[in-house]
Amino acid sequence: MTLIPLRGLDWLLTLVTILSSGWALAEEPPTLSWYRMQFAPIFIFTGEARDQGFGDALLRALAAKLPQYRHRFVAAPLERALARTGEGHQLDCVGALLRTPKREARMHFSEPFLNMPPNGAIIRANDWSRFEPFLNHGRLSLKRVLQAGTFAVGITNNRSYGSGVNALLALYAGQPTVVIERRGQGAGEATLSALSARQGVDLAIAYPLEAAYWLKISRSPVPLYFLPIAEAPEVEEPRIACSRTPQGEQAIAAVNALLADPAFRQNYLPAYRTWREQLIQLLPGASIPADRSDSAQ
Repeated sequence: MTLIPLRGLDWLLTLVTILSSGWALAEEPPTLSWYRMQFAPIFIFTGEARDQGFGDALLRALAAKLPQYRHRFVAAPLERALARTGEGHQLDCVGALLRTPKREARMHFSEPFLNMPPNGAIIRANDWSRFEPFLNHGRLSLKRVLQAGTFAVGITNNRSYGSGVNALLALYAGQPTVVIERRGQGAGEATLSALSARQGVDLAIAYPLEAAYWLKISRSPVPLYFLPIAEAPEVEEPRIACSRTPQGEQAIAAVNALLADPAFRQNYLPAYRTWREQLIQLLPGASIPADRSDSAQ
Protein backbone atom coordinates (compact mmCIF):
# COMPACT_ATOMS: atom_id res chain seq x y z
CA MET A 1 0.00 0.00 0.00
CA THR A 2 1.36 3.41 -0.98
CA LEU A 3 1.08 6.21 1.60
CA ILE A 4 0.34 9.63 0.15
CA PRO A 5 1.97 12.36 2.21
CA LEU A 6 -0.14 15.31 3.33
CA ARG A 7 1.12 18.71 2.27
CA GLY A 8 0.54 22.23 3.52
CA LEU A 9 -3.12 23.11 4.06
CA ASP A 10 -4.26 19.50 3.75
CA TRP A 11 -2.11 18.55 6.72
CA LEU A 12 -3.36 21.46 8.79
CA LEU A 13 -7.02 20.72 8.03
CA THR A 14 -6.53 17.07 8.98
CA LEU A 15 -4.94 18.05 12.30
CA VAL A 16 -7.75 20.49 13.08
CA THR A 17 -10.34 17.78 12.29
CA ILE A 18 -8.63 15.26 14.58
CA LEU A 19 -8.32 17.73 17.45
CA SER A 20 -11.87 18.99 17.01
CA SER A 21 -13.19 15.43 17.10
CA GLY A 22 -11.30 14.77 20.30
CA TRP A 23 -12.66 17.92 21.91
CA ALA A 24 -16.20 17.07 20.84
CA LEU A 25 -15.90 13.63 22.39
CA ALA A 26 -14.49 15.08 25.58
CA GLU A 27 -17.36 17.56 25.86
CA GLU A 28 -20.11 14.99 25.26
CA PRO A 29 -22.15 14.80 28.51
CA PRO A 30 -22.60 11.38 30.09
CA THR A 31 -26.03 9.77 29.75
CA LEU A 32 -28.02 9.31 32.93
CA SER A 33 -30.71 6.64 32.50
CA TRP A 34 -33.79 7.08 34.69
CA TYR A 35 -35.78 3.88 35.25
CA ARG A 36 -39.50 4.29 35.91
CA MET A 37 -41.98 1.62 36.99
CA GLN A 38 -45.71 1.58 36.30
CA PHE A 39 -46.67 2.78 39.75
CA ALA A 40 -49.49 5.32 39.68
CA PRO A 41 -49.88 8.00 40.86
CA ILE A 42 -46.08 8.21 41.25
CA PHE A 43 -45.40 7.25 37.62
CA ILE A 44 -48.36 7.05 35.24
CA PHE A 45 -47.89 5.26 31.94
CA THR A 46 -51.38 5.23 30.42
CA GLY A 47 -54.65 7.12 30.26
CA GLU A 48 -55.55 10.79 30.40
CA ALA A 49 -53.04 11.45 33.19
CA ARG A 50 -50.12 9.83 31.39
CA ASP A 51 -46.77 11.23 32.61
CA GLN A 52 -48.56 13.42 35.16
CA GLY A 53 -47.62 11.52 38.30
CA PHE A 54 -45.75 13.32 41.05
CA GLY A 55 -42.72 11.09 40.38
CA ASP A 56 -42.90 12.10 36.72
CA ALA A 57 -42.85 15.75 37.84
CA LEU A 58 -39.84 15.07 40.07
CA LEU A 59 -37.78 13.44 37.31
CA ARG A 60 -38.58 16.23 34.84
CA ALA A 61 -37.45 18.79 37.40
CA LEU A 62 -34.23 16.88 38.11
CA ALA A 63 -33.46 16.58 34.41
CA ALA A 64 -34.00 20.30 33.90
CA LYS A 65 -31.65 21.15 36.78
CA LEU A 66 -28.88 18.69 35.91
CA PRO A 67 -27.62 19.91 32.51
CA GLN A 68 -24.28 18.16 33.04
CA TYR A 69 -26.06 14.95 31.98
CA ARG A 70 -27.93 13.81 28.94
CA HIS A 71 -31.14 12.29 30.34
CA ARG A 72 -32.80 9.11 29.13
CA PHE A 73 -36.11 7.85 30.53
CA VAL A 74 -36.71 4.11 30.52
CA ALA A 75 -39.98 2.31 31.35
CA ALA A 76 -39.18 -0.99 33.04
CA PRO A 77 -40.69 -3.41 35.56
CA LEU A 78 -39.27 -3.26 39.07
CA GLU A 79 -37.19 -6.43 38.61
CA ARG A 80 -35.35 -5.00 35.60
CA ALA A 81 -34.86 -1.58 37.20
CA LEU A 82 -33.30 -3.16 40.28
CA ALA A 83 -31.12 -5.50 38.25
CA ARG A 84 -29.88 -2.81 35.89
CA THR A 85 -29.10 -0.28 38.61
CA GLY A 86 -27.47 -2.91 40.81
CA GLU A 87 -25.19 -4.26 38.06
CA GLY A 88 -22.68 -1.46 38.47
CA HIS A 89 -23.25 0.39 35.21
CA GLN A 90 -21.94 3.91 35.52
CA LEU A 91 -25.13 5.97 35.50
CA ASP A 92 -28.37 4.06 35.94
CA CYS A 93 -30.87 5.46 38.44
CA VAL A 94 -34.31 4.47 39.69
CA GLY A 95 -36.87 7.20 40.22
CA ALA A 96 -38.45 6.08 43.50
CA LEU A 97 -37.27 3.32 45.84
CA LEU A 98 -37.30 2.48 49.51
CA ARG A 99 -33.85 1.96 50.98
CA THR A 100 -33.11 -1.52 52.33
CA PRO A 101 -29.78 -3.04 53.45
CA LYS A 102 -29.78 -5.39 50.44
CA ARG A 103 -30.38 -2.57 47.98
CA GLU A 104 -27.92 -0.23 49.68
CA ALA A 105 -25.16 -2.78 49.15
CA ARG A 106 -25.61 -2.31 45.39
CA MET A 107 -26.84 1.28 45.04
CA HIS A 108 -26.30 4.81 46.31
CA PHE A 109 -29.42 6.41 47.80
CA SER A 110 -30.44 10.04 47.99
CA GLU A 111 -32.11 11.74 50.92
CA PRO A 112 -35.91 11.16 50.96
CA PHE A 113 -37.82 13.32 48.50
CA LEU A 114 -41.12 12.76 50.32
CA ASN A 115 -42.59 11.32 53.49
CA MET A 116 -45.53 9.08 52.61
CA PRO A 117 -48.00 7.03 54.62
CA PRO A 118 -46.86 3.39 54.61
CA ASN A 119 -48.27 0.42 52.76
CA GLY A 120 -51.38 -1.04 54.31
CA ALA A 121 -53.83 -3.90 53.88
CA ILE A 122 -56.40 -3.47 51.12
CA ILE A 123 -59.42 -5.71 51.62
CA ARG A 124 -62.88 -6.02 50.12
CA ALA A 125 -65.18 -3.87 52.24
CA ASN A 126 -67.69 -6.67 52.77
CA ASP A 127 -64.88 -8.87 54.19
CA TRP A 128 -64.23 -6.48 57.08
CA SER A 129 -65.75 -8.88 59.63
CA ARG A 130 -63.28 -11.61 58.56
CA PHE A 131 -60.35 -9.40 59.57
CA GLU A 132 -61.90 -7.81 62.67
CA PRO A 133 -60.43 -10.46 65.03
CA PHE A 134 -56.93 -9.44 63.88
CA LEU A 135 -57.41 -5.73 64.65
CA ASN A 136 -55.95 -3.92 67.63
CA HIS A 137 -56.87 -0.25 67.99
CA GLY A 138 -57.73 -0.16 64.30
CA ARG A 139 -54.42 -1.65 63.11
CA LEU A 140 -54.21 -5.07 61.48
CA SER A 141 -51.71 -7.62 62.81
CA LEU A 142 -50.23 -9.03 59.61
CA LYS A 143 -48.32 -11.54 61.70
CA ARG A 144 -51.55 -13.07 63.02
CA VAL A 145 -53.19 -12.99 59.58
CA LEU A 146 -50.28 -14.94 58.10
CA GLN A 147 -50.17 -17.36 61.02
CA ALA A 148 -53.85 -18.15 60.50
CA GLY A 149 -52.97 -19.65 57.12
CA THR A 150 -56.48 -19.07 55.76
CA PHE A 151 -55.89 -15.81 53.88
CA ALA A 152 -54.06 -15.31 50.59
CA VAL A 153 -51.96 -12.12 50.76
CA GLY A 154 -51.12 -10.50 47.42
CA ILE A 155 -47.76 -8.75 46.98
CA THR A 156 -45.40 -7.64 44.21
CA ASN A 157 -42.13 -9.50 43.70
CA ASN A 158 -38.97 -7.62 44.78
CA ARG A 159 -40.97 -4.76 46.28
CA SER A 160 -40.10 -3.46 49.74
CA TYR A 161 -42.94 -2.95 52.22
CA GLY A 162 -40.80 -1.80 55.13
CA SER A 163 -38.49 -3.92 57.27
CA GLY A 164 -41.13 -5.31 59.62
CA VAL A 165 -43.53 -6.35 56.87
CA ASN A 166 -40.69 -7.65 54.68
CA ALA A 167 -39.49 -9.92 57.48
CA LEU A 168 -42.96 -11.40 58.00
CA LEU A 169 -43.50 -12.01 54.29
CA ALA A 170 -40.11 -13.71 54.00
CA LEU A 171 -41.23 -16.34 56.54
CA TYR A 172 -44.03 -17.40 54.18
CA ALA A 173 -42.26 -17.02 50.85
CA GLY A 174 -42.87 -20.00 48.61
CA GLN A 175 -46.17 -20.86 50.28
CA PRO A 176 -48.56 -19.91 47.44
CA THR A 177 -51.67 -20.55 49.52
CA VAL A 178 -50.57 -17.78 51.90
CA VAL A 179 -48.47 -15.29 49.90
CA ILE A 180 -49.28 -14.64 46.24
CA GLU A 181 -46.47 -12.86 44.35
CA ARG A 182 -46.91 -11.15 40.99
CA ARG A 183 -44.12 -9.98 38.71
CA GLY A 184 -43.65 -7.62 35.81
CA GLN A 185 -44.95 -4.25 34.78
CA GLY A 186 -48.23 -3.39 36.47
CA ALA A 187 -47.96 -6.20 39.04
CA GLY A 188 -49.49 -4.03 41.77
CA GLU A 189 -52.51 -3.23 39.62
CA ALA A 190 -52.91 -6.91 38.73
CA THR A 191 -52.95 -7.81 42.42
CA LEU A 192 -55.67 -5.26 43.16
CA SER A 193 -57.66 -6.54 40.19
CA ALA A 194 -57.42 -10.09 41.52
CA LEU A 195 -58.55 -8.91 44.95
CA SER A 196 -61.57 -7.13 43.50
CA ALA A 197 -62.49 -10.11 41.31
CA ARG A 198 -62.02 -12.65 44.13
CA GLN A 199 -59.37 -14.40 42.08
CA GLY A 200 -57.27 -16.02 44.79
CA VAL A 201 -56.40 -12.88 46.78
CA ASP A 202 -58.03 -11.96 50.11
CA LEU A 203 -55.76 -9.06 51.03
CA ALA A 204 -53.40 -6.92 48.97
CA ILE A 205 -50.56 -4.87 50.44
CA ALA A 206 -50.35 -1.45 48.78
CA TYR A 207 -50.04 2.26 49.38
CA PRO A 208 -53.35 4.03 50.02
CA LEU A 209 -52.94 6.37 47.04
CA GLU A 210 -51.92 3.45 44.83
CA ALA A 211 -55.12 1.55 45.67
CA ALA A 212 -57.27 4.68 45.40
CA TYR A 213 -55.86 5.46 41.95
CA TRP A 214 -56.61 1.91 40.83
CA LEU A 215 -60.20 2.31 42.06
CA LYS A 216 -60.49 5.54 40.09
CA ILE A 217 -59.30 4.15 36.74
CA SER A 218 -60.76 0.65 37.03
CA ARG A 219 -64.23 1.78 38.08
CA SER A 220 -64.47 -1.45 40.02
CA PRO A 221 -67.98 -2.05 41.40
CA VAL A 222 -66.45 -3.83 44.42
CA PRO A 223 -65.79 -1.38 47.28
CA LEU A 224 -62.39 -1.74 48.94
CA TYR A 225 -61.26 -0.78 52.43
CA PHE A 226 -57.86 0.24 53.84
CA LEU A 227 -56.50 -1.13 57.11
CA PRO A 228 -53.21 0.14 58.60
CA ILE A 229 -50.74 -2.67 59.29
CA ALA A 230 -49.42 -2.87 62.84
CA GLU A 231 -45.94 -3.99 61.71
CA ALA A 232 -45.56 -1.20 59.14
CA PRO A 233 -43.51 1.94 59.87
CA GLU A 234 -45.14 5.28 60.63
CA VAL A 235 -44.02 6.72 57.29
CA GLU A 236 -42.20 5.56 54.17
CA GLU A 237 -39.38 7.59 52.63
CA PRO A 238 -39.00 7.10 48.87
CA ARG A 239 -35.59 8.05 47.48
CA ILE A 240 -33.63 8.27 44.26
CA ALA A 241 -31.23 5.34 43.83
CA CYS A 242 -28.25 5.23 41.46
CA SER A 243 -25.55 2.71 40.57
CA ARG A 244 -22.98 2.12 43.31
CA THR A 245 -20.18 3.61 41.22
CA PRO A 246 -18.22 6.87 41.51
CA GLN A 247 -20.43 8.31 38.77
CA GLY A 248 -23.56 7.20 40.59
CA GLU A 249 -22.32 8.68 43.85
CA GLN A 250 -21.65 11.98 42.07
CA ALA A 251 -25.16 11.98 40.60
CA ILE A 252 -26.71 11.34 44.04
CA ALA A 253 -24.72 14.25 45.50
CA ALA A 254 -26.16 16.53 42.80
CA VAL A 255 -29.69 15.21 43.47
CA ASN A 256 -29.31 15.78 47.22
CA ALA A 257 -28.25 19.37 46.65
CA LEU A 258 -31.50 19.97 44.75
CA LEU A 259 -33.71 18.14 47.23
CA ALA A 260 -32.33 20.31 50.04
CA ASP A 261 -33.74 23.41 48.29
CA PRO A 262 -37.36 24.16 49.36
CA ALA A 263 -37.92 26.00 46.08
CA PHE A 264 -36.97 22.92 44.08
CA ARG A 265 -39.41 20.73 46.03
CA GLN A 266 -42.25 22.90 44.78
CA ASN A 267 -41.71 21.29 41.36
CA TYR A 268 -43.36 18.06 42.55
CA LEU A 269 -45.00 18.57 45.97
CA PRO A 270 -48.02 20.41 44.48
CA ALA A 271 -48.62 17.42 42.17
CA TYR A 272 -48.49 15.10 45.18
CA ARG A 273 -50.96 17.23 47.12
CA THR A 274 -53.31 17.34 44.15
CA TRP A 275 -53.35 13.57 43.76
CA ARG A 276 -53.77 13.15 47.51
CA GLU A 277 -56.81 15.42 47.60
CA GLN A 278 -58.37 13.77 44.56
CA LEU A 279 -57.84 10.18 45.62
CA ILE A 280 -57.86 9.70 49.36
CA GLN A 281 -61.63 10.08 49.64
CA LEU A 282 -62.09 7.11 47.27
CA LEU A 283 -60.65 4.60 49.76
CA PRO A 284 -62.50 4.31 53.08
CA GLY A 285 -60.22 3.80 56.06
CA ALA A 286 -57.28 5.66 54.53
CA SER A 287 -56.07 8.98 55.83
CA ILE A 288 -52.99 11.07 55.15
CA PRO A 289 -51.79 13.72 57.63
CA ALA A 290 -50.97 16.85 55.64
CA ASP A 291 -48.02 17.84 57.85
CA ARG A 292 -46.15 14.64 56.97
CA SER A 293 -46.86 14.51 53.26
CA ASP A 294 -45.25 17.87 52.58
CA SER A 295 -41.98 17.04 54.31
CA ALA A 296 -38.92 16.01 52.35
CA GLN A 297 -36.51 16.09 55.27
